[in-house]
Amino acid sequence: MRKAIFLSLLFVAIFLIGCSVTQIPEDNQIRNKEKTDLREENLLLCDNLGSNFLAVECYTKVAIASKNLSVCDKIADKGWKDWCYHDFAVDKEDTSACDKIMDEAVRNQCYWLIAEKKQELFICDNIKGSKDHCYRGVARKQQNFSICEHIINPDTKDTCFNDIALNTTNFLICEKIQNQRLRDYCYERIGLKNLYPFACMHIQNQFQRDLCYSEVGIRRKNVSICYDIISKNRKDDCFNGIGGATGNLSICNQIQSQSIKDNCYLSIAINKQDPSLCNNIQSQDYKDTCDAEIAAVKQDLSICDKILNQDFKDYCYTKVAISKSDHLICGNIRDQELKDDCYYEVAFEKQDTAICNNIRDKDYRNDCYENAKQ
Repeated sequence: MRKAIFLSLLFVAIFLIGCSVTQIPEDNQIRNKEKTDLREENLLLCDNLGSNFLAVECYTKVAIASKNLSVCDKIADKGWKDWCYHDFAVDKEDTSACDKIMDEAVRNQCYWLIAEKKQELFICDNIKGSKDHCYRGVARKQQNFSICEHIINPDTKDTCFNDIALNTTNFLICEKIQNQRLRDYCYERIGLKNLYPFACMHIQNQFQRDLCYSEVGIRRKNVSICYDIISKNRKDDCFNGIGGATGNLSICNQIQSQSIKDNCYLSIAINKQDPSLCNNIQSQDYKDTCDAEIAAVKQDLSICDKILNQDFKDYCYTKVAISKSDHLICGNIRDQELKDDCYYEVAFEKQDTAICNNIRDKDYRNDCYENAKQ
């Protein structure tokens, strides 16, 4: 918020001052000068900017570059002077500069940021009031969950444990989290990230636990993990994912839901490009889809001819026609709209406008001429 306000006012100041004002020195320009130059040239430059926010930024830059905290004393406004001390202290990791800050909130933040940068917990003791965020910052930097124990606020303490558990992928730290939802989240994220089924086991929420087991089981292609899932549908999804990925029909056979089982058979048949495997599918729509997809891959029209449902047969002819870039196959399609689509796709694929002549719909045909041009 401070920076947002500062930048807004800074742009206003620039507009009011105009182009005649001397430019603020860049950091690298300041560091390239001798210390005497900094005092004589750059401070004079800052003085010429007056008492506006450009001058504040200028003095702060010079103070940091010259390692001279007293430059901040040239800022008249106490609030902005505090921020000059703050920025100097954090840059130099100098807590004595924080001591000069009058505003307690700014001073506390100064100690906190230095403690985090230096990873020194005792610096937090300088903070007036709650030290929780400082403890959390140091704990995260050190990846030391024992520091979280110093935190008083239960939510901040839980967040501290969660941060370190996720960063170190140590799910044993999750058990220290008191909030049940956050603890489950901690176990779930580590379980999925590292494919740890043992992390999933500690999740109290059944939906999250089953999802964790399913994802880990599928990604590890370990069917034994699926048996720990309580939900029947989620367990079927686990079997389906592993069965389709491994091409193991016996895993598909363990699925209770017929639609999910058919989908498992469908995946294996397409992956193996074996139309005989489509016969394991009970749903006729799934079976026809299976035949159509394999026909397209194998570019085999004879497979399409075996399909009973005309819509799926037309779909099969379309897939094979596009796969082979053969517009003559489109003539086998009964549905006129789908037939026009078939001619359009092949024409576009071959960049052959002559094929567009077969399209019955005039507007669609003209569109084909336009897009199929070489």
